[in-house]
Amino acid sequence: MYKHSSGCRYSVSDEEEKKRNAELLLAKTKEQLARKEAQYTQEMEQRQQAELTMRNVQMELRAAHNTVKEVRFEGLLQYCTAMALVLKCLCTAEIHIALLLSCAGYSLFFFPLFQ
Repeated sequence: MYKHSSGCRYSVSDEEEKKRNAELLLAKTKEQLARKEAQYTQEMEQRQQAELTMRNVQMELRAAHNTVKEVRFEGLLQYCTAMALVLKCLCTAEIHIALLLSCAGYSLFFFPLFQ
């Protein structure tokens, strides 16, 4: 042991113990920091993955919406085409009936369908 100028007595073992305690505290603090950094990194990766998944789902939703619009349009187009065909058939049938009636000597005046 030696005497300090202020009158305090220190031993080498006391200094070594303080140094060991400080090193243990430093190691513990570094370990906690490393855990926090790992946790933060994991949370960031999860957040990025969630954002990527959300963007993919939004794109898929937009694609599905566009597909529905296309199907509706195609369905409407097919309906209109079918109706046009029906009208064409009706007009053709009307002309045939008119010809048959006129050939049979009937006046079209008595048939309101043909006026």
